[in-house]
Amino acid sequence: MSIKHKFYSKDFKDGFLTQNGILKSIRYDPEVMFIGTFNHGDSDAPGHLPFLNNHADFFYGRNYFWPVWYNIVLHLGNFYTQPRQNYDPPLSYNSGVFTGILKFCEIAKFSFADLIATLFPINNTYSIFQNKIAFLGQTFDPMKDNDLIALSNLNQVIWNDNSIVQYLNATPSIRTVYLTRQPNNFGFLWNSIRLRVNNPAIRFRVLFPPSKSSGQPAGIPKGQYIADQWLGHYAGNGYDNLDLNWYNNLINSLV
Repeated sequence: MSIKHKFYSKDFKDGFLTQNGILKSIRYDPEVMFIGTFNHGDSDAPGHLPFLNNHADFFYGRNYFWPVWYNIVLHLGNFYTQPRQNYDPPLSYNSGVFTGILKFCEIAKFSFADLIATLFPINNTYSIFQNKIAFLGQTFDPMKDNDLIALSNLNQVIWNDNSIVQYLNATPSIRTVYLTRQPNNFGFLWNSIRLRVNNPAIRFRVLFPPSKSSGQPAGIPKGQYIADQWLGHYAGNGYDNLDLNWYNNLINSLV
């Protein structure tokens, strides 16, 4: 009995759904994919308690990802100063241009995936207490990369790289794939994806994480710092910026 990705198979309505933890839509041909690590759902094993800390209703639902995107595309300034909370901006589609996140996805042609599909695929000898997993006398946090790697070393992780590669190879409209973190311990997966994608037009980039604050200058709000990283205002830190030609075309299309 497993702990699947929270959006492994979910119908968001209005033509948006996930298959194998990958967002798909009948409304547009995606051009950009963002890949994260894992967004854990609750266990499907009988009697297991739910997690208490994952209130995300969509990909990147807990950090600065969506506030920053709204700031750099719609507001062109640091309008949202906190991580996405209280479901603002809202997830809805039919709420006006760029008001709802699903509408934003359509206009920007976004797709999403995560590196991990499932924890504990055939094992029910774990327990959940608040935000942690107890297994074999150890405690694991599904939001911490090192703990996820440790679970992988115990053969308790199903990686999602095969599904991601299949999706990218079947979706020629994709032009840029962003990993929203440094590969580090997940470098073998990132390299596996890049090497097996057969579309030479796809560019792979490593984007500054939307939850990271290391190196943040004093007096600069965290959301603004992340936006500046994405827009290339910092160099030589091991991260790529957004495709600025694509970004400027997106801005110009809204004028």
